[in-house]
Amino acid sequence: MRRAALVILVLLAPPVRHALEATMTAQMLVQLPLLVVAGWLLSRAFPPRVLAKVERWNHRGITGLVLATVTAAFWMLPRSLDAATSHPLIAAAKYLSVPLRLGGYMLALGGGLLVWLAWRLLWGRFESYSSTHVHSSPIPQQ
Repeated sequence: MRRAALVILVLLAPPVRHALEATMTAQMLVQLPLLVVAGWLLSRAFPPRVLAKVERWNHRGITGLVLATVTAAFWMLPRSLDAATSHPLIAAAKYLSVPLRLGGYMLALGGGLLVWLAWRLLWGRFESYSSTHVHSSPIPQQ
């Protein structure tokens, strides 16, 4: 709980916040992932009875995955990130919605993609669509 609070407080500090919100790239690649990490740290601090209630609501992870996907999609829109820099209410929504629920799912999804990519790089190979299919022209050539 303390680590999550510390990460969020550092991100809310005016010099850090202004530096991270100065460019869209810093927001997407630094600020949002750090908020996800804060959410993951926060989820580990909940008492077991709270986690049990969330587990009943989040049957087989489907509800949480849908919520995480919609939240991530919303915050990946440049318009949403721009609004969060100029409207305090939207900024508060970002700092509340990204850490709660999104943390664990995005870390699991990112970890899964990393394992898949490493597997493909080490033991597989990547094939492009154009190299596996023969292109035919719909117009007969004369």
